[in-house]
Amino acid sequence: MLKTDLHAHFLFATDDGPKTLAESLRMTRLAAADGVRDVYCTSHLDTEDKVATILADRKMKREALQQAAAAEGLPVTFHRGAEWMLTPEMVEVLPETPEGWLGNSRAFLFEISAYHPFSVVPMAVKATAAWGLKPLFAHPERYRQLATTDAAAALVPVVAAGAALQLTAASFTGLFGSRAEKLAWTILDAFPEDVVLASDAHESEVRVPGLSKAAALIEKKRPGAVARMEKHMAALLTAA
Repeated sequence: MLKTDLHAHFLFATDDGPKTLAESLRMTRLAAADGVRDVYCTSHLDTEDKVATILADRKMKREALQQAAAAEGLPVTFHRGAEWMLTPEMVEVLPETPEGWLGNSRAFLFEISAYHPFSVVPMAVKATAAWGLKPLFAHPERYRQLATTDAAAALVPVVAAGAALQLTAASFTGLFGSRAEKLAWTILDAFPEDVVLASDAHESEVRVPGLSKAAALIEKKRPGAVARMEKHMAALLTAA
């Protein structure tokens, strides 16, 4: 059973995730019932924003959510994190912003917009890896840039430059459509030692927390894959 969710939007009134603490708590109950015990709070973050101020606000909201969860006896621990939007400034800001890394590791999560040329991704990965950071590329199966090309071939230089790949649990179960579902399996098969699974949960109705359904499906079709994901996730979180 996967107990750690590296990519989830649990913080209230922060981005396109839950709007209230009550909704954050509903998500926490779902995660706890699914067996998740550690959640990395990776709200969207753009370097055009006031990064330090925003991260300080998120710390307060994370602590408030932790207190509320503890009051209900929910066995979930929340950790710091962010889902960085890839920009040239991100590469410069990241080394000096550990509050935006995943917990106490040197791993960080990043995404690209629908308008990014994919060719910039390996360059950004290489630049951040040179600082001793470990990039985790969010939901590659869902980018339209990879829908009309050989996705595995396009991701080879990204992984070679030092990135791990985060696949979305709901992509395997069809929530994001057949294209994302097909690409998720393609990427898993092409990079079996370089992928991790996360929920990218945003609320408690549709894009919900939980990893067990997808993990069971993956294990049924690709025996041993979930254990490899767990091992790679542990390596990411101990990166120093």
